[in-house]
Amino acid sequence: MPPSSSRKRQLPNSESTPASSRKQRRVAVVEDSPEYEEPHQAGIDDDIMQTQGGNIQVDRLSKNLVRLALAQELQRQPLKRADVGSKVLGPNGRMFKDVFALSQKDLSDVFGMTLTELPVRDKTKLSQRRAAASSSSTATSKNYILTSTLPSEYRIPSIMSPSSFQDSTYLGLVSFIVGLVYQNGRVLPQNKLYRYLKRMNADEYTPIGTTEKVLQMMQRHGYIVRVKDTQGDETSYDYHLGPRAKREIEEEGVLEMIKEVYGEDTPKDVERRFKVNVGVEIKAGFEGEEEEGERSTQKSRRKGKQPARKQREETDDESD
Repeated sequence: MPPSSSRKRQLPNSESTPASSRKQRRVAVVEDSPEYEEPHQAGIDDDIMQTQGGNIQVDRLSKNLVRLALAQELQRQPLKRADVGSKVLGPNGRMFKDVFALSQKDLSDVFGMTLTELPVRDKTKLSQRRAAASSSSTATSKNYILTSTLPSEYRIPSIMSPSSFQDSTYLGLVSFIVGLVYQNGRVLPQNKLYRYLKRMNADEYTPIGTTEKVLQMMQRHGYIVRVKDTQGDETSYDYHLGPRAKREIEEEGVLEMIKEVYGEDTPKDVERRFKVNVGVEIKAGFEGEEEEGERSTQKSRRKGKQPARKQREETDDESD
């Protein structure tokens, strides 16, 4: 039996290579791979991709918002902030500011329009007025409509004719009724409105339907607001200015319409009378009357004191 060899069998070169050398070769193979990227560079590219993806998403959402705004305006319905969240943004509610700003830019550059927030409705009840007066925060409607941003020279009626006879007739009735509400202190009783309409032979029917349906349509579109008056024994209704009327048909527009109707026979003091009727100068007039009353009271007091002073002086002279 041959003696066992005391020498150990030598491993092949590949097995005798240290572990560090094998690790270096693996790293070299990975670095030579075309799919390899430096860790730092890969992180930067991921950020860039995320930023580009976010911009693409904002652009897509803004286009959807523009479509929704145009569709709502075609029906003369306001664009509600809640509808933007549910129909456009969905789970991306935090992107509202970016999407809204980009849609405003697209509307202005392409369509010459902008989204304008509507004012809140008038507080018609005493409790509502007290609550609004006691509240320190300013209430916003969060409802928007499209208004034109075109210069005045591009808003000439001859180049902006209505699309149809029904549309032009409806806008004429809207302008007439809103103008009446303005000139009656922004509140027009229903019976008084129908007296005006009877003069125009429109108290029952109009060229586009019954008067009642036209008034209901104006309420849906936000031109007028019908409020029930329960102060008296009989139930009556008043018409107030709607949010859309305050934006589309302002006081200056009504005044220009009055001047256009009167033409050369326009009274010289039409602007003063209009402002008084609308209610712009009513408060100022009351304040002026109060100041004038205080001044006259002070003058009468001074006049009353002067004879007494003279009488005292004459009494002093006689005593001397």
